Amino acid sequence: VRFLPAAKQNLKTPRPPSNAAEGIKKVWYRLRYVRRAETIQVLHCFEKRSNAIEQKDIETAKARLKRVLEAKREDKKNAKQALRRS
Repeated sequence: VRFLPAAKQNLKTPRPPSNAAEGIKKVWYRLRYVRRAETIQVLHCFEKRSNAIEQKDIETAKARLKRVLEAKREDKKNAKQALRRS
C-alpha cells in the first residue's frame, strides 16, 4: 500500500477570485492505493483532518487490500484450472 501526500501530486488547483474565497473551506484528501503493472486500485480515500492517519482508515485500507489479494489469488487459481481443462 502506498501513500501519496497531496503535496507531492504537483497538481495545480485553480484559485477562486479573492472576493469569492470567503466562506470556502480548503479540504485535503488522502488516498491509499495499490499499483500493479498498468492497474491502479484505490483502496481508500478520506478527508485529511490532521497529520495523523486514524486507525479506522488504516484498517479499512488493510481489509480492502486483503480482498484485492484474495481476488487475485482466486483469478490465478481459476486460470490454472482453465488451462488444465483445455
